Amino acid sequence: MTLQGTMLSRIEGWAKSNAGDAAIHDRNSDGTWATSTWAEYWASVRRVGKGLIALGLQPEDCVAIVGANRRDWVA
Repeated sequence: MTLQGTMLSRIEGWAKSNAGDAAIHDRNSDGTWATSTWAEYWASVRRVGKGLIALGLQPEDCVAIVGANRRDWVA
């Protein structure tokens, strides 16, 4: 089995074909759960990408986040 495309293209595809479906569930600080749809997630990914470009990130530059998995990293 071969995998084609990038993670970015896969998220975009899921957002187009499953826009209203739940993509991410994350616990808020008060213990309640928040859900983001694929469309919301894709919009967040695009917003973060545009922000990184505005900060001068170039193709093939590296970015790392050290921390727990959270939806905040792409919101």
